[in-house]
Amino acid sequence: MRILAVHHDAGRNGACLLFLAVLEELVREHGAEVVSVFPVDGPVVEQARALGPAFVVRRDGGRRRRLPRALRTGAFDVVFANSTASSRLLTRVVPPGDVPLVVYAHESRFLLEHQVGAAGAGPVLGRAARILAAAPSVRDALVDLFAPSAEVVVVPGFVPPRAPSAGADTGTGVGGDTLVAAGGDGGPVVGAIGTLAWHKGTDLFPVVARRVRALCAGIPGAPTDVEFVWVGSPHTGADRAHADHDTMRGGLGEYVRFAGSLGDPTDFLRSLAVLLLPSREDSWPLVMLEAAAQGVPTVCFEETGGAADFVADGAGTAVPYLDVEAMARAVVHYLTDADARARAGARARDRASATTVTTQAAIIHSILAEVGGGR
Repeated sequence: MRILAVHHDAGRNGACLLFLAVLEELVREHGAEVVSVFPVDGPVVEQARALGPAFVVRRDGGRRRRLPRALRTGAFDVVFANSTASSRLLTRVVPPGDVPLVVYAHESRFLLEHQVGAAGAGPVLGRAARILAAAPSVRDALVDLFAPSAEVVVVPGFVPPRAPSAGADTGTGVGGDTLVAAGGDGGPVVGAIGTLAWHKGTDLFPVVARRVRALCAGIPGAPTDVEFVWVGSPHTGADRAHADHDTMRGGLGEYVRFAGSLGDPTDFLRSLAVLLLPSREDSWPLVMLEAAAQGVPTVCFEETGGAADFVADGAGTAVPYLDVEAMARAVVHYLTDADARARAGARARDRASATTVTTQAAIIHSILAEVGGGR
């Protein structure tokens, strides 16, 4: 089977890493041939080139660049597009009706409604023979907002295998700050990973941190040296400025840090006592799965996407939306009850291990083969 993979981005975010891991598995275990196309350059492009030809196709001002010959052959069995945000690139590289299309959608309801919109999602969803949704909440949002004619199949995300990458380090942020390890010289660490942005709840992180420290101060035997570390790059310069402003003005710099990006966050996640996920919306957070694989429970908000579903049977705690007091108390519960933390961590690990790239790529391969005519 020959696949034209249309990527929506080339960064090391969850959706890009999941898509790349699926493509790698399709090549390795199912003998697929993959040609990738990207709208921008980035670290994932080189990884895609290890699988087959990969091209960056940009607009040249207001004009369309001539497509590489490899993208004009028409010798593909199926087009596999990542996210509805790939719509603009898809319309540039694949003429309508040429090749059957499968879309893997990851966006949350808010992003679909307010950033992608009908004009952005329409071209890709309208042409799709099958739509894969990364979580039940994504499926529901797609059906409610766009009523696509194609069948929508839920194929949840997984923890992708991590290959060593340039810039991967041993636990330092881009600014050179050594990340404090739980159980090391500092106190327990409550961590978060994600882009510094409003929908990720970056502004709520220091608010919860302040309340956790205050609650711990009033509980005999509770840790009084809890540290809070957020790993991830800002979406915009303003997002980082807002985070730094709140930390400085709130006098939180002693125990709240925004540490930049990590090439491989595995050691950082392993060091955490609790993963704090204050996202306002997040369809199926990759960091939640990666933390769960390390036996770390998650504390999140209800009605924000897949996280609440994941923790519902004991892999963590979901609290009412934007109830930062309840979120702080849930964190304190795990910090002060080692048995509860261990039970939740074990359940989280079991849940994360039940879904792998092997199981999900097999499902996706069967769908691609069916849509592509069984080749």
